[in-house]
Amino acid sequence: MSARAALADRLCDVGWRLTGPARNRRRRALVAGGPTLRRIVVVTPVFGVGNLVLLSGLLANLRRLYPHAHLALAVPAWEHVRSVIGPELADEIVSFDPRSRRRMLAFAWRQLRPGRFDLGLATFFLPTTFMSVVLLVAGCRYRVAFAPDERRGFLNTFTCVDRGGHEIDRHLQLVAFADHELERRTVVTPSPEAAAWADATVDRLRTAGARAVVGVHPGCEAVNAQKRWPAERFGEAIRRLVAPGDTGAVVFLGPGEADLLPAMQLPESPRVQVIRGEPLQHVIALVGRSDAFLSNDSGLMHVAAGQGVPVAAIFGPTPLDKNAPVGRAIILEEKGLWCRPCWAGPPLTCHRDRRYCLEGVSVDEVVDAARMLLHEAGGVARRPNVC
Repeated sequence: MSARAALADRLCDVGWRLTGPARNRRRRALVAGGPTLRRIVVVTPVFGVGNLVLLSGLLANLRRLYPHAHLALAVPAWEHVRSVIGPELADEIVSFDPRSRRRMLAFAWRQLRPGRFDLGLATFFLPTTFMSVVLLVAGCRYRVAFAPDERRGFLNTFTCVDRGGHEIDRHLQLVAFADHELERRTVVTPSPEAAAWADATVDRLRTAGARAVVGVHPGCEAVNAQKRWPAERFGEAIRRLVAPGDTGAVVFLGPGEADLLPAMQLPESPRVQVIRGEPLQHVIALVGRSDAFLSNDSGLMHVAAGQGVPVAAIFGPTPLDKNAPVGRAIILEEKGLWCRPCWAGPPLTCHRDRRYCLEGVSVDEVVDAARMLLHEAGGVARRPNVC
């Protein structure tokens, strides 16, 4: 251990002992439900559709536990945050720059402290003593955050130690102190305007003869394009699903995914619609109108699950124990492959000559899974899978 690390360790030991009495009093008060939590802030350094959907589980539980509290979300600036996290989950969105410690401390002092938050929560993406300092500077009386061990979170009321697992479960550790049964679910609620647009889009598919609608997302963020099942296989699966005449397909293509369209060779049919360039709110609402959703491991996969849509999810390099959709899902994967999962953070790179983890998932498997979910939804009858 270096001299600097030894000194930090020693200071944490001293801090742990000195703050013990006050920390224990705050713990007892928070667990007993004695304090009136009028204002709560959740701080997370990440954004993106999938991460925000999984964070919604924490926000929904806070709403249920503290229905009269003002709930704020502090998150890096992103124009689409409100498309995913609606006012039913957070009363206020404030943005900060997570790349600079100096700026984070300035943000805590200038923007959070005047808010007089009773409870501050910091997600597992910030598992450092520094985050405890940020919540202290922000003036949060009760602080719950992650740290490598309890002593290094000595400034917190409660310190969580990240032991891995699914992202939603790691978020819910932050409210384990409440000693209430927590709901393990994600929540996505489209705006009324977006819902009306989605209804009109689905009505056109129904008019064309579609008794059921399957949403399909063949892409994912470009930096992790290695997660994508081959586009030509998506195209074949869509052609088989719509061939009988009673199923419609809505194919979602986001930024940087237009190149997938030629490879899919989609049939020219009024029951097949490609969605490109629509506002994220519209996309979210239309995903929620699907009877089943077929996707790679992507943000829209979590959007579907967050609206109660059953998902057929194709997983290759990413870990199921962290990224699986929360809700009814059929997971399609190549089991027993020694090199998977290999995802360790973006950019995702495959070091083998081929993507065996995704090539091992057949079109037959995917079509069968989608048909099973559509059948459960009551939209179409089960059929044998024939080419």
